[in-house]
Amino acid sequence: EHAYITECIGSNSGGLFVLKKNTRGQNRNIIVERYSSDMRTVITKVFAGHKNEFFLNVILDSTGLRMFYSEQDKTKKLVNVKLRSINFSLNVAGNDTTLFTIPGVTPDQALISVNKIKQNPDVFITYTTDLSEYPAAYSYLLLDGDYAKINSGTFNFDPKNHNSIEQVSFTRDIACLLVREDVNTKITKQGYRFSMYQLHLGEGTLGKTDLFNDTYVATEGLLKTDFKNNDIAFAGLYATIDSSYVKGYCVWKDNLSTNAVTFDNIPFPTDIIAEMEGRKTRVQGIFNLRSGDLNFREDGGIILTNEEYQETHENISEINAYGVAQPNVRNYYYYENLLILSISPTNTLDWHTVIRK
Repeated sequence: EHAYITECIGSNSGGLFVLKKNTRGQNRNIIVERYSSDMRTVITKVFAGHKNEFFLNVILDSTGLRMFYSEQDKTKKLVNVKLRSINFSLNVAGNDTTLFTIPGVTPDQALISVNKIKQNPDVFITYTTDLSEYPAAYSYLLLDGDYAKINSGTFNFDPKNHNSIEQVSFTRDIACLLVREDVNTKITKQGYRFSMYQLHLGEGTLGKTDLFNDTYVATEGLLKTDFKNNDIAFAGLYATIDSSYVKGYCVWKDNLSTNAVTFDNIPFPTDIIAEMEGRKTRVQGIFNLRSGDLNFREDGGIILTNEEYQETHENISEINAYGVAQPNVRNYYYYENLLILSISPTNTLDWHTVIRK
């Protein structure tokens, strides 16, 4: 649990850029590293090191890195959301730009999310000034590739639900939000369920599709925009509401040309369960399966990569340097078989393969 959360920012002729965040404080003292083509470390620098700076996101464009961060002004009781330009040598270039200001909140209360997707130069930002435990009122801001405002507005969830925004994908006209609702475990064994919201930018109206019913619930998945086929799609896994065994895959699509929305639950064929769980198993599902990646096929289909994953914990006693027994927790992480699904444009299964590790 002391390891860094490591993400690839991107690569270009200047090298490969990597972001590292501390698991115990992901918005402070983040590390950016640049690697050469032969994977040697060229430069390492720390950003968001001041106590009133809170890291939000960093993206790579043709001229350098752009770091979004928030800065708390305790005197005026407001939060400034700022943009910092960083060149390929990881030096700050020019003065920071204040994009907008949020009054009366702290950075954590504002739940600021900066979203950037591949093949789209735009940036979509959400935040809130609703100080309730589960905010219902949000604001959004859409920026173009030069970080100038294109659109802005507000939207609202049902205040009776315990909602939080998990993933976002968007175009210049619409943003799709994967929203998690925390519920009692008597409703679903997982303790949560997902809905997909369509936000029409400039209008503030929300369309909604529940990714659950009285029998099934989507357990997880990924949301992306397919610019070639003009779709926004979510693909993931589902289980019955009273079980943690994955029963199949699910696909939600919004066709941006026709505005048609579809959602399908497709059960796994018995041969997939037999390959993953063993041919003599009586369990009609797969245990500890999670989605890892989603890629679009040329024809509008989807490649969904899934992995068996679990972690366990062991309480142990270790002798420290002074000869005194000290209680500790040892964590074990298991990364097991991969299940690759190739899903057709009509959401049927074309083929699958299991990669054993």
